[in-house]
Amino acid sequence: MTSNPSAEGPPEAAPRERDWLPLAAFVFVVLALVALAVAPAVLLRRISAATEEITTTILPANDRLEDLAFVMERQVAASRSLFLTGNPRYAADLASARAAEARTLRALGSLAPRLGPAAAPQLAALRRTIARRDSLEAAVLAAGGGPDAYRAALPAFDALRDSMLVQVRGLRDDLARTTAARAAEEARWAGMQRVLSIVLGTVALLAALLVGWFAWRQRALVREVRLGLEEANRQRVLAERRGEELERITDRRVRMIRGITHDVKNPLGAAKGYAELLEMGVRAPLAPEQAPLVKGVQRSVDGALAIIADLLDLARADSGALALHRVQVDLGALARSAAEDHRSAAEAAGHTLVVQPVEKPLGVHTDPGRVGQVLGNLLSNAIKYTPAPGRITVRVGTARREDAPQGSAWATVRVSDTGPGIPPAKRDAVFDEFTRLQEGGAQQGHGLGLAIARRIARLLGGDLTVEGPAGAGATFVLWLPLRREDDAPRTPAGRG
Repeated sequence: MTSNPSAEGPPEAAPRERDWLPLAAFVFVVLALVALAVAPAVLLRRISAATEEITTTILPANDRLEDLAFVMERQVAASRSLFLTGNPRYAADLASARAAEARTLRALGSLAPRLGPAAAPQLAALRRTIARRDSLEAAVLAAGGGPDAYRAALPAFDALRDSMLVQVRGLRDDLARTTAARAAEEARWAGMQRVLSIVLGTVALLAALLVGWFAWRQRALVREVRLGLEEANRQRVLAERRGEELERITDRRVRMIRGITHDVKNPLGAAKGYAELLEMGVRAPLAPEQAPLVKGVQRSVDGALAIIADLLDLARADSGALALHRVQVDLGALARSAAEDHRSAAEAAGHTLVVQPVEKPLGVHTDPGRVGQVLGNLLSNAIKYTPAPGRITVRVGTARREDAPQGSAWATVRVSDTGPGIPPAKRDAVFDEFTRLQEGGAQQGHGLGLAIARRIARLLGGDLTVEGPAGAGATFVLWLPLRREDDAPRTPAGRG
């Protein structure tokens, strides 16, 4: 009997096809179960790592920042009480506050490397400000440590205190952003886990018990993550509230400075008026030996009024209330006008003032009055601190900054002199308030001009920097955006 291959082949092939289906299904289910077992564990480790970072690093760092703000205020109170009253009881309070501050800084220093790349430089800047405060206290002690010496240094103490509070607030803001990023990362991993669990749970119905156990683990994990997110959000809200409170305190301090300077300015103006009346001989002519004394009174009053005007400008710049009126101007003409205003003073001091010609007008959209104020400060400093006979050069042009976006050009005004120059290590310090590099020299200022000039430059969207080889003169560079503020690249203010 002859068999029919065409009739018998399919019944033999069908069992062979059905043979591999259970194996494929078994392999598929095993792979799904393995994936369901491994994937949540990996995600759990990711979420646990993020949660551990929040609980072991971010939250302790936030607590240390709160402690630091408190001990700094405590040290200020103890220092003032000690210097103003001389009561030795406050010396123990001051020593305790300093020790607490040092412990807190050490604790923050150990946490800073784990808080992101910006935390360590910010903490280093805060340490430098604290060191300047301690140096100022030492200087007051060296001057006798009496109430009068402390009151004379009180504006500098207040400025340093404000700087420290602002730096602490900056650290807390960065910490809040880091907390939010970690919370978002946890939420992202939790979302991925939920999606993956649902997909694998649908495929692995045959492994119901194991899938059920993982579902229970997932719910417990999500509950822990939710609690962690709620706690992180609570800490973020608390940090924001405390940051707002610090901002309000800073604003009240600025208003207080404005009020004090205004109250002092009025009697000084009256004193200047009386001195002018004496000089005019309204009641009686001055004796020859009295005229220099009246001139000295006028110079002293003018100096005090200049300091008050600078303090008001500094307070306005710090609070963002400095008025700006931008128009399209020719930067070259503006620089020439500022130079002509100081030419007589330069010649009287034995200097040569040169304005290099510009090939074509350089238009910028800026505030000409504020630019003139910055250039006037730079020219006045160059005239004052350059030994005669000197040469002062003003150059207008364009340049690119290494720390600016690729392809962006800036308008520049360079004021160069042939003076002693500024050492590279002190080029950042010259822009700090109440900083003078030539203590005890013949030319003295109150150390506010460059600080105000840099703040104005940055409010205008640019910057103010200093360059030049040490001992061979200094070149101050005013950077201004070439385009309008609404479409200009973000300025690299704060660098240098």
